[in-house]
Amino acid sequence: MTSLSGLLPTFSKENGRLFISGQLWKVLSPSFSTGACRGVKTVAAEEATLPDLDHVDADAEDQDTSAEAERIQKIRDISGLRPNHRNIVHRVCPTEEKVLPHHYTTYYNKRMFGRYGYASGVNPGLCWPTQEQLAEIKEYERVAYPYSIMEVAKRELEKEEAEKERILSRDAEVADKYQKMLKLKEEFLKRKVKEKEEAEAAKAFKNRLIEEVRLHFNYTINERDERFRLEVKERAKQLREKEKLEKKTLKKEKQAVDKAAKFEIQKKQLLAEEERKAAVKST
Repeated sequence: MTSLSGLLPTFSKENGRLFISGQLWKVLSPSFSTGACRGVKTVAAEEATLPDLDHVDADAEDQDTSAEAERIQKIRDISGLRPNHRNIVHRVCPTEEKVLPHHYTTYYNKRMFGRYGYASGVNPGLCWPTQEQLAEIKEYERVAYPYSIMEVAKRELEKEEAEKERILSRDAEVADKYQKMLKLKEEFLKRKVKEKEEAEAAKAFKNRLIEEVRLHFNYTINERDERFRLEVKERAKQLREKEKLEKKTLKKEKQAVDKAAKFEIQKKQLLAEEERKAAVKST
């Protein structure tokens, strides 16, 4: 049995040459014969024939690192989402393989291309309608939207003008009603003032009657006494007749004053007319 030291290569610092035994070379490169590997080889030939051990170690380390990173990522992932749902969260195409029936529908492929673009692997030609679909769309638009753009714009302008006129007429109506409300409010306040004045006048008239009746009897008398009530009614009747007579007298006097004023105006007009005629004759 060959010792392990016989399998290891030896390197000479003096001439920079590497010495390898035939058995080790047979292990490293079985395609070559041991006879061809005997003798001394230069460093350039050794680099051309020996495998890159550093590269192999680096690949193994990368694989170990990626496996470890994948294991850590699985531990960190506590969402419980399925792979396709996780891809959707990370804005990645959910799945590259079509495994469900709806994956073969045109709607699904259109949506995938619209979201993920060429990364979805969908042919963009699917996004365009077929001739039959295009004809159907044109027929629908012809029935659903029979007016042209200019006609639609004209109709919208007419609607806006009609709405403006409606708003203006409504504002005018509101302003008119507001003025009527102010007028009614003023009349209401005047009526309340008049009612208050009439109530005060009636109260004063009643107090006046009571005082006159008391002076008539010349002693204190109960207001519930029948004689007192009759006397009050009689005095009220006399006072009302007196007020009516005074109103008539005032009305007659006013009419007489108005008639006299009217007569004076007519007299002045006649005099002015006579003066004008006299002036015309003199000329």
